[in-house]
Amino acid sequence: RRLLLWVGRMVEVKGLDTLIAAFDLAHRRHPDLHLLLVGDGPLRASLQDDVRRRRLDDRVTFAGSKAPAELPDWYRAADLFVLSSWSEGLPNVLREAVACGRPFVSTDVGSVREISDSHGNPPFAELVPVRDSVAMATAIERVLRPEYFTIAQSLPCRSWRDTARELVSWLQT
Repeated sequence: RRLLLWVGRMVEVKGLDTLIAAFDLAHRRHPDLHLLLVGDGPLRASLQDDVRRRRLDDRVTFAGSKAPAELPDWYRAADLFVLSSWSEGLPNVLREAVACGRPFVSTDVGSVREISDSHGNPPFAELVPVRDSVAMATAIERVLRPEYFTIAQSLPCRSWRDTARELVSWLQT
């Protein structure tokens, strides 16, 4: 199987309805896909109902909340990280995915472009419009190609300390 991972709080602004619809489309063309949803929240029951209605029970796993120390293992187990939010700032989950060498597909919100910018190198991520499940499904299929994974694996790993140092430097200028 090829694993897609989402991590977060299951609330409306995270756009999980769009992600599940996109996964449904991508899975029809690529039956080896499996979606892992790590987190919890008030929408979990309705999302599980949507998954059952779409007959994806055996292809979508609701893993529940995980301790922060466990998350790197989840990221490294995945082939692709996905983010479907309607609104974000600079999402830590994308920083974590990149630090674990994983390509991603995300909605084009907040400062996500800063994380996805390949700085002239071949891309390791794709951005899609908010609430566009068709664009997200297409991007998922594209980013699952081996070259995206290879590029993401070759990115320099940045620790929280590196990130904090960069932020302090930026704030001092």
